[in-house]
Amino acid sequence: PEKITRSLYYEQMAEGYFQAGHEAKAIENYKLSMLHNPDNTSAYLGLADVYMKTDKHLLALIALEDAVQLQAQSSEVLKRFGSLYI
Repeated sequence: PEKITRSLYYEQMAEGYFQAGHEAKAIENYKLSMLHNPDNTSAYLGLADVYMKTDKHLLALIALEDAVQLQAQSSEVLKRFGSLYI
């Protein structure tokens, strides 16, 4: 079996929880993913998605601002950042 980092493990768990509609567990796991790898941009994006779905737009904005700090040139990061303002 392929070894994965703890950060990726928690991110994958978060994605599963989010898809199953367990937003609180998804948030918890995305935060654990970021704890193990603060540079994991995709975890910040996933966290922002959960916050947007649960109408916590300010928290989504904070997560996206962190993602922009990590990858300011990423089109995916900028697209999600812009979607908050639409």
